[in-house]
Amino acid sequence: MKPNSFAQQQSWFTACLGSFLGATLALFTWAPSAWLAAGVDQLSDHQILMLRSTGTLWSGQAQLTLSAGSGSKGALSLPSPLTWRVNPSWDTPLRLELNALCCFAAPMQLSLGFKNASWALGVSNTQLTLPTRWLEGLGAPWNTLALRGLLHLQSNNLSLEWDKSQLKPMGRVEINLDQLSSRLSTLQPLGSYQLEIIGGEVPKIELSTRASSHLLLNGHGTLEHGLIHFDGLASTAPGDEMALSNLLNVLGQRQGQEARLHLN
Repeated sequence: MKPNSFAQQQSWFTACLGSFLGATLALFTWAPSAWLAAGVDQLSDHQILMLRSTGTLWSGQAQLTLSAGSGSKGALSLPSPLTWRVNPSWDTPLRLELNALCCFAAPMQLSLGFKNASWALGVSNTQLTLPTRWLEGLGAPWNTLALRGLLHLQSNNLSLEWDKSQLKPMGRVEINLDQLSSRLSTLQPLGSYQLEIIGGEVPKIELSTRASSHLLLNGHGTLEHGLIHFDGLASTAPGDEMALSNLLNVLGQRQGQEARLHLN
């Protein structure tokens, strides 16, 4: 009886272990997309939402939405759903493809790997076109400015590297704001602008104004330890001072016919 009893216990234990491993694998494989949505919600302090998510953790879609935070109103979603597909491998723990038909010229590829004795998240060269109205979902000051126009983002050799417990961007990101307008001004459009983020040991930020603009924006800054340090000026083309006075008051502290742009 004892050998038989031991064999039965061994068989029972093996069956339970197999069932447990099988259930764990199935749960991991078919984990609902809502888990990803909940994680993004928490990490962004309820400012980036993935609404009406469907599919699984590994392949699904959701409405990518900007919000001013928990309990706020006026959240705005992209015109078409964001889709994702995760393809991990032994040499690359995370390989993620993102796409949104409204806004991506081609799917964005993200890959997490080990580089220079630290983790690095590589981003494929990407081109995005986003409606500036989407930013109003974040609340003030975007909903006050009510910007209209197109935001074109292009990345080149972009990667995010973890160095001494801080995230360090490498490569280059160029953001162009074309034919920008605001409900705070009767001049339409205000102009076109370029924002560049240049990665390195101390990433740099450069803001400039394109030709034939009524509102003139210029400045520079750095990104250190996850904080933006930026100083710039907003002014007007000759003859536009009165028409843009209210807008300058909203953009920053007035200094005569200019407004100081400051983040620290």
